[in-house]
Amino acid sequence: MQGPTARELLMRTAAALVTSVLLISSSAFAQTYPALDQEPACQTLMPAAAGGPLPRNPDVLVLRFLGVSNYEFAYRDNVILLDAGIDKLAWWAPNDVTPEEMTRHVNAILIGHAHGEHLWDAPYMADKTGALVVGDPISMRWVRGTGRVGEKKMAVVQGLGGETFTFNGFTVEAVQGHHNIVPDEYMRKDRAAAEAVGALKGGLTPDQQAHDRRL
Repeated sequence: MQGPTARELLMRTAAALVTSVLLISSSAFAQTYPALDQEPACQTLMPAAAGGPLPRNPDVLVLRFLGVSNYEFAYRDNVILLDAGIDKLAWWAPNDVTPEEMTRHVNAILIGHAHGEHLWDAPYMADKTGALVVGDPISMRWVRGTGRVGEKKMAVVQGLGGETFTFNGFTVEAVQGHHNIVPDEYMRKDRAAAEAVGALKGGLTPDQQAHDRRL
């Protein structure tokens, strides 16, 4: 069995440092705002989706980093996940939660884009919790292809403005974002997984073909 690579060790160290900084910052913040020091949801890294405490104070929003690009928002009895690739890159996570554990309380899953570290576990968690899954057309085509999420629990967005979702006390709007794309083995694995569940049935669209040529 091979040990972790240098890259994996670097990512683990980075995650540990980020978690440590957040804990230190939380301690200083609690001294400034004593009420938060009494808030159980602010005293643990255990996600609310996995059974951790929700904020008691309706004015408190708790943000937890779950690894890679995954975050959890807990606010007013709502648990919203930004991305759901919990198990895709488990070595780059600040805690030991599994997708199976992240099924206690999830209201919605908002997918960034169609890469495994963003959406891999969304169908499973949505199936177990009844959460609404929101994403771009390619992401939602993959989610639909798994057969685990009903049409009424899926929402496709373009991010062009005006696409909003209202929860208990707050509203989320979908907007487009852009970042660099680095071709590597993860893209090939994602494509193979999508083909395996029939998400690419019927072939790629012209836009997708052009995107692949640019890569």
